[in-house]
Amino acid sequence: MNRIAALMLVLSLAVVASGCRAEVNPKEVTAANDIEELGGKVVVDEKSPDKAVIGVDLHGTKVTDYVLEHLHWLPQLQSLDLSRTDITDAGLKHLERLPKLQSLDLKDTGITDAGMEHLYWLPQLQSLNLVGTEVTDVGLEHLKGLNKLQTLGLAETKVTDAGVKKLQQALPKCKIER
Repeated sequence: MNRIAALMLVLSLAVVASGCRAEVNPKEVTAANDIEELGGKVVVDEKSPDKAVIGVDLHGTKVTDYVLEHLHWLPQLQSLDLSRTDITDAGLKHLERLPKLQSLDLKDTGITDAGMEHLYWLPQLQSLNLVGTEVTDVGLEHLKGLNKLQTLGLAETKVTDAGVKKLQQALPKCKIER
C-alpha cells in the first residue's frame, strides 16, 4: 500500500472512531495512487478533515492528456506542475474543472495559443509558468480575464514586447517575467 492510500485509510479509521462525518473520496485516492505510480508527487492538506490533495507535481514524467482527464477527481487541487511533460493543448481542457487551481507550471511543454483559451476557466490562478512554450501574443489575449494572476513566466516564448505591454495594461498587478 502506498503512502497516500495508507494515509487515507488511517484517516478513514480515525474519522469513524471519532464519529465525525468527513469522508475520503475513493476516486481521489485512486487519482493520487495513479499520480504516484507515474512518478509524480502528491501534496495532501494535513489540516483538512478529509486530507484533500492540494498539490500535484508531474514534472518530467510520462504524463499524457489522458491523465489530465482524471484530475477533476481532485476538486481541492491548488497547485499543478506539468513542466517537461508531453501534454497538449487539448489536454488543458480538462483543467477547466479545477476552479481552485492557483499555480500552474507548463514550462517546456508543447503548449500553444490554442491551449491558452482553456485557462480562462481558472479564476483563482495566481501563478502561471509558460517558459519555453510556443505561446504568442494571440495566446496572451486569453489571459486578460485572470484578474488574480500575480506572476507570469514568458521567457523563451514567441511573445513580443507589444503583446506583453498590452497584457500588462490589462493585468497591472501581475509581474511578467521575460
